[in-house]
Amino acid sequence: MITQNYNDPYSMEMQQNDLYQSTLNKDAILETTPHYNDKRFEKEQTVFGSEPNNGQYGHKHLHYDYSDRLWQFDYNKAQKATEIANQGSAAPKSCRWYEAYLSAHFGRSVEIEHIIAGVNRSNGYP
Repeated sequence: MITQNYNDPYSMEMQQNDLYQSTLNKDAILETTPHYNDKRFEKEQTVFGSEPNNGQYGHKHLHYDYSDRLWQFDYNKAQKATEIANQGSAAPKSCRWYEAYLSAHFGRSVEIEHIIAGVNRSNGYP
């Protein structure tokens, strides 16, 4: 369980045994923007899909990129894709929402098999 003192947005406490549990449910709300103090994400975590069993970061047959890269490459396109995804019925931060977002961004159907979340320890950004 994560608890946060809302008087201090940077203070977070966690019980020892709480780890993020990945899901295969495309409608589940995913923790894709963890706080840099969230100890569950001291190392990147699978938040959607099956855990890779190759001992490496991610599945070999999939392509991974940081979510902010799409905004850096083409801000207007990313903004339009967000608007389109928000008009759909999928809940924000769910796998279905990310599929709608990426499909709108790339102009073709995208099916997500795996999502990893983590924090850049050097600057605190998810």
